[in-house]
Amino acid sequence: MDDSANPTSDVTTRTGSSTAVVPSSSTTLPARPLSFDERIASMNAIWLRQYLLLTILAFALIAFTRFSFAFVCTRAGKALFNDMLHSVLRAPTHWFDQTPLGRITSRFSFDTENLDIVLLSKVYPATVCVSWVLGALVMMTNECCAFALILLPMFVGGSLFLLRTARVGILQMQRLDNNSRSPIASLTAETLQGRLVIQVFKRQGDYMRRLSSLLDDNTRAMCAFNLASRWLGVRIEITVASNTFLVICGCLWLDLPPEAFGYALVWCNCLAIAMAFLSINISAAEAAFTSVERVAEYSKLEKDGLHMEMDRGEGGGSALALYRTGSSQVNVKRLMMCSKYK
Repeated sequence: MDDSANPTSDVTTRTGSSTAVVPSSSTTLPARPLSFDERIASMNAIWLRQYLLLTILAFALIAFTRFSFAFVCTRAGKALFNDMLHSVLRAPTHWFDQTPLGRITSRFSFDTENLDIVLLSKVYPATVCVSWVLGALVMMTNECCAFALILLPMFVGGSLFLLRTARVGILQMQRLDNNSRSPIASLTAETLQGRLVIQVFKRQGDYMRRLSSLLDDNTRAMCAFNLASRWLGVRIEITVASNTFLVICGCLWLDLPPEAFGYALVWCNCLAIAMAFLSINISAAEAAFTSVERVAEYSKLEKDGLHMEMDRGEGGGSALALYRTGSSQVNVKRLMMCSKYK
């Protein structure tokens, strides 16, 4: 009887003159190799799970950043506005005599709008552009190792230098714009209050010429701000173009394959777009931050009389207790009255 017909029979091997018997139970058949379609299906399932996980993380990150930025900016703007309102309402009378009405109006209109709307709409895009720039730099560094050693420090250092230099000029130009905007509101309010007197003495032309001069000053300040922003944009574009040229030279020097070369160029293009949007949004964000400075300045005005006692918590620790225990008499000392119109 043939041994191959019996699956439990031993396998006899001969090596030279020696004979070895190997039990058939120790022999294992190789597993069936996967076909090409099965391997493709397995890889697709793995990549599908990874992309699905990345999509969920991206949606969660987008939702978190959107809601967190809106929440933080709204709470900060509300707190600053309340502090400014309480401080202005409790300011002494001589402060209102020395402060132009247009400046106060500008704080409660233009600067408040920047806190509530402009700051959120510009700070969030600037932050997103920073993440785009960092992602493009990481991908380019991964593809071209020489970029991390030579080009990356040059690009980052040059960009930071330009942003810091432009920040000073942009803030100064925005302050000029704000200083030239307040007289326009002051003149408009004063003209409306004294319009009858102006008509009686027929001085409409003087006020129109004065208003035209103030509008010209504000237009010059706005033009200077736009020029400072464009100065930053042009130099950012030159920096990105130089970076793209050096990346191309590095890819040719490393003799990278065509697919890697094209991959690096694609991310160079993404970096250029991200830097262009960053230069636009960061200029507007820096300009909006000047409103925060001015509102915070009006939140710390001097106080006198009962308001100082309310801040110290005297008289029971509350404003109601101060008013209840306070005297109903009004004492006036060292009062001096004068007229500024001569």
